[in-house]
Amino acid sequence: MSKLFNISISVFLILLLASCRQQATVKEEKLELVTYPFGDPDPVAHPGSSFYPYFKFEGYSHKGEPQTWNTVVLENDYIRVTVLPASGGKIWGAVDKTTGEEFIYFNHVAKFRNISMRGPWTSGGIELNFGIIGHAPTTASPVDYYTRKNDDGSAACFVSAFDRVTRTEWQVEINLPADKAYFTTSVNWHNTSPLPRPYYQWMNAAYKAADDLELFFPGQHYIGHDGDAHKWSVDEQGRDLSKYRQQTFGGDKSYHILGNYNGFYGAYYQNSQHGSVHYAPFNDKLGMKFFLWGLSRQGMIWEDLLTDTDGQYVELQSGRLYNQAVAHSQSTPFKQYAFAPYGTDTWTEYWYPVKATGGIAKANDYGALNVAKSDGTVTLSFSPVQKINDDIVVKAGDKEIFRKHLSLNVLQTWTETINLLSLKDLTGLQVILGDNRLVYSEKPEDNLLSRPVVSPDKFDWNSAYGLYLQGEQEIYSNRYGTGVDWLKKSLAIEPFFIPAIRDLGFVYYQQGNYAAADSCARIILSINTYDPDGNFLYGLTNSRLGKSIDAIDGFKIAALSPSHRDPANIGLAKEFAKKKNWVQVLQYTQIGRDAINRVSTEALQLQAVACRKSGKNREANNCLTQIEKILPLNHYARFEKYLRSGSEKEKKEFLRYIRNEQPNETFMEMAGWYENIACNEEALALYDFALDYPIALYRSAYLLYQQGNEKYKTTLQRAESLSTEMVFPFRTETVPALEWAVAQSDNWVNKYYLGILYAFLESGVGALRATPLPSSPSSPLLEQCGNLPDVSAFYLTRAQYRQGGKKLEDLLRAEQLDKSWRAGMALIRYYQEATQYDKMYEKSKEYTALFPENYELGLKYAAAMLSMKQYRECTNYLAHLNVLPNEGAGEGRRVYREAWLMCALQNIQSGNHNAALSDIEKSKLWPENLGVGKPYDADIDLRIEDYLTAYCNAKINGTKVPVSTLTLESIHRMLNNQ
Repeated sequence: MSKLFNISISVFLILLLASCRQQATVKEEKLELVTYPFGDPDPVAHPGSSFYPYFKFEGYSHKGEPQTWNTVVLENDYIRVTVLPASGGKIWGAVDKTTGEEFIYFNHVAKFRNISMRGPWTSGGIELNFGIIGHAPTTASPVDYYTRKNDDGSAACFVSAFDRVTRTEWQVEINLPADKAYFTTSVNWHNTSPLPRPYYQWMNAAYKAADDLELFFPGQHYIGHDGDAHKWSVDEQGRDLSKYRQQTFGGDKSYHILGNYNGFYGAYYQNSQHGSVHYAPFNDKLGMKFFLWGLSRQGMIWEDLLTDTDGQYVELQSGRLYNQAVAHSQSTPFKQYAFAPYGTDTWTEYWYPVKATGGIAKANDYGALNVAKSDGTVTLSFSPVQKINDDIVVKAGDKEIFRKHLSLNVLQTWTETINLLSLKDLTGLQVILGDNRLVYSEKPEDNLLSRPVVSPDKFDWNSAYGLYLQGEQEIYSNRYGTGVDWLKKSLAIEPFFIPAIRDLGFVYYQQGNYAAADSCARIILSINTYDPDGNFLYGLTNSRLGKSIDAIDGFKIAALSPSHRDPANIGLAKEFAKKKNWVQVLQYTQIGRDAINRVSTEALQLQAVACRKSGKNREANNCLTQIEKILPLNHYARFEKYLRSGSEKEKKEFLRYIRNEQPNETFMEMAGWYENIACNEEALALYDFALDYPIALYRSAYLLYQQGNEKYKTTLQRAESLSTEMVFPFRTETVPALEWAVAQSDNWVNKYYLGILYAFLESGVGALRATPLPSSPSSPLLEQCGNLPDVSAFYLTRAQYRQGGKKLEDLLRAEQLDKSWRAGMALIRYYQEATQYDKMYEKSKEYTALFPENYELGLKYAAAMLSMKQYRECTNYLAHLNVLPNEGAGEGRRVYREAWLMCALQNIQSGNHNAALSDIEKSKLWPENLGVGKPYDADIDLRIEDYLTAYCNAKINGTKVPVSTLTLESIHRMLNNQ
């Protein structure tokens, strides 16, 4: 009895201790934010845009209104983190509960403005960017999310989305441990495609701007988006760029800092003695960027535009590559990179507050250390983010000069000053916590990197390799059309330059031109039969061409190369899946997983299907359990469960977590994956979930037709009967279904969808040179639609591919069908480009009356007045126009300046020089109602204004007109030409 009693007491104590253990919590909460909403999605297809198949939102509100947002809140004893799944999964803000200070900027309004590639963007928090350069297409739209309490006591919110531009899928686990003062973001980013894809990933974190803000970015250089290298942190003018208060020059700035072997950056506020740190292992996040709006009104105007009361912000960003490269960066060492076929990248980043350290010299997942030397002493301050029970040691050279045991609680800052006056040599100071848990070193060999930052002047960019590089960079930047042009230039110099042939083959494959891709592969293999890229491309193209044995041959040889082993084995597994050879599927997926020593999403999904098809339920369960543990937002796992049980419960569980902006595209992507391994019944089931989505119906009808199922007829008719609004086909795999539909029926809708898909796949010009139908070989698809469509957006789309009178016909037909502001704007732009300014004026006057709140039409109306020499009327109109700016905009101020200068010229011509001086002074103003703030005076070109002022004063005073290269006539021509 006593023994049983003791056991009971022990169990009770264990349970009591467990209940007292620190826990992190995760819960969904409602948050009311004053919200400045956005809307007005563009229904016109723009296949040539960099972010197609996404559309832009073009409506923004001047007024805010209360809106309740669903948030996920992660909280422990030390910090609180808020996530907004409905706004891109953004981490909206984070607070240090021990001080009440925000260590990630929390915006108390959601003020959406036209900044991102799709338009809406709001400041604050941590933004998750995947895909191509720019604020991601998902940045302001709902993403899938899932919450979980983990066995280790941590709490997690998973957010995920599929990027349709790059065909990649990302999931981020935002994890808050129970007993630490940091949260982590763990990324799983997967290329679902067998092709190399653009590779761009940045986490953009916002912090409050303040005069006492100091930034800690270890580095020797900074590069811009253009890749050009400069000194960091003290520039050539002696300004310390790491101090916010010394940024009072120039405009908006982007510094990408490099040259130091480190994995952290930090922000610290000297007055309030708090700060924030981001840490990731050096090899995980190469890019460290600091962005700020200019401190003149040019940049500070954005404070009011993006928040109401929270003040200006800066962004500290971490990226997978060194910089966010634009075109010029191609001619520097800092180029674009490709995401490997079927590749999966994973990494973890740490975010946390810092207390009372005076700065940040070194930081990692244990905490932040500052080392401050002054007058023969060194002051060490350490702010831990987990419990510390270790010695801290200080060395000068190899000599230990200080040691102390630290026993610190979380965020319990330790500070000590050490006297160094007795030491003769202070070089190579080192501070070491525990068994190298955190190491600070002043030895150059421990920190400074010597990687080249400038390309050689003598490199020949017109060589075969130089031209190829430019093509490769265009392709990796999602500009396939210009990329192909550069590749062909390379091959004109060296016809058998294999890298150019390879990339050209991959582009042909993406376009669905499998025969041309196969020809590229065969050229490569005729030169080197073991070339891994050539064999992989050979496998892909022959798989699409239905030559299974050749496909297997290509993948088998490609798998000899370690760099291609995983995607080649995935290719082999898919080929054998088509043959229903599930034993081989399991064999090759296991090889693929073992070869890279990590879990492959593609391999696990294929294994789950193979096990289900083979009746191996236990093994299938194991695969699904692995997927759900790592990727709880992988929808294939829940769909597989539903397929096995067929229960309504599993169906609801599958559908429950698909809550992104366009669920139909989730079903489409999944269906295409199953279709690619000949699991057509599964594909049909998924297409059925996308009811009333035309492209899903086309794909479904084509599958039914191939099966000999007469249901295809009604399915095709249903697809043709649905509205085309906001339907933007983009998948290469959809081409066969639409080509079949065009052959089955003469309905214009089929030709329209196939035409814009061709246009997209051929980089925006394919609608005019798309493969013609046999029945009318000279007539491209969009032209064949004639005037049958009764949808305005169709004509606005086709007008992009027409010229002259035919273009105007389409625009007028669009206007006839729907007198929308977009139809009006398209006509105004047409007349402007055709220099028919009288018609531009009449049309812009008409549409500004119809849509008085549309400031884009208003700007065109003002420009039309300028063109019609109604200068005074233009200035009066601009005084009452209220423009919401977008990043880089300046049209309103340009028109304003020109109008006042032209008024001045008119007064000069009539001899009224005093009135002209008044007009000139007004031209120098920067009215913020026109959507742009004033830069620093040093950055404004006032040569015209200064000359006209001097000219008028000379005329008034009867003195000699100053000599200048400018003349009244040249100024008049300059302004008119603009």
